[in-house]
Amino acid sequence: MIRHRFLPILLVVAACLTFASAASAQATRTWVSGVGDDANPCSRPAPCKTFQGAISKTAASGEINAIDPGGFGAVTITKAITIDVRGLNAGVLSSGYNGINVNAGANDDVVLRGLDISSTTCTHAGVRILGAGNVRIENSTISQHAKAIEVAPSASATNVLVNRVEMSDNCTNGVAVAPTGTGTAAVTVRGSSISNSGTAVSVADGGTAWLTGNLLFANTLGLEATGTGKLNDYGDNRFIGNTDNGKATTDLSTTTATGPAGPTGATGATGAAGATGPQGEPAIKLLLAPSARKLTTRAGRTVVLSYGSTVPASSTLTISRKGKALARGKASAKAGANAVRVSTKGLAGGLYTLTLRATGADGQTATSKVTLKLRGR
Repeated sequence: MIRHRFLPILLVVAACLTFASAASAQATRTWVSGVGDDANPCSRPAPCKTFQGAISKTAASGEINAIDPGGFGAVTITKAITIDVRGLNAGVLSSGYNGINVNAGANDDVVLRGLDISSTTCTHAGVRILGAGNVRIENSTISQHAKAIEVAPSASATNVLVNRVEMSDNCTNGVAVAPTGTGTAAVTVRGSSISNSGTAVSVADGGTAWLTGNLLFANTLGLEATGTGKLNDYGDNRFIGNTDNGKATTDLSTTTATGPAGPTGATGATGAAGATGPQGEPAIKLLLAPSARKLTTRAGRTVVLSYGSTVPASSTLTISRKGKALARGKASAKAGANAVRVSTKGLAGGLYTLTLRATGADGQTATSKVTLKLRGR
């Protein structure tokens, strides 16, 4: 009877020790590597292979970093976490599923920084946000999904900051804000570019978006607000080469009448000159938007590639195979729609790579690639 009396106590103690052991196994900072293993503890000496493997061993509000470049797989985030891989060519390559799913708690903060999120098929979303308190996506690139960023919380009031993110070649949307159920979303897009996509920014019922300092280039539609969705434009966004720029619901660049001037104050003493600040970014970034990702023609014919450019530039179109350049064509590009030609004379049937490279007058460069299929003669 004595043994039975103490048995429940022993079970409680054992459960507590098990919980403590599991909690202690989670680190505040974990690491992934292309040569890692998800069976590892995700420490720097023994990194994990994938983000999903690392997140299970990272404490809430912890951070995941990468040791080397690589693709670290899709991940579902259900707690406060930071994934920061700045300075590395690291991220997620997905095919037929979302790259990063965020479905965290209503008070959780999620930060995604320095990621390259790409797809081989134009389906699903690069980042899909179903719930969180605050989400920050910074200094990242997202390409070739149906939607680069989808914000669709179903119950929480979610705030999202999209800061310095390059979104290109996403078939349906750049940023799509469409809460469901009782969810609401407030999204700020700042200093980002959305190019060669369907609708650059769309906002539906329950959503509000603010846009400042962005470039919307060569999209089918720039801005779209439906239902009670609100889209605020600060007036410093650039719209270039879109089929239809669309319209914001509110133009925040409009100012009220200026009041009467006050009296002139006394001139103050001249202060010492401050240090020279870092060089700012060019006024407009050079971006290219090919009209197609795949071209097919008969061997021996001339290939014509239509494309859009944000600024005037000198363009070169190169046909290559297995890394070897086989033919080139050159042209001058203006801001807007352009075309460049290259002959396939002497080339056999098969698959090739078209590389479009442009150089602006200020030294900026941009590159885009297209698959070329030549049929036999």
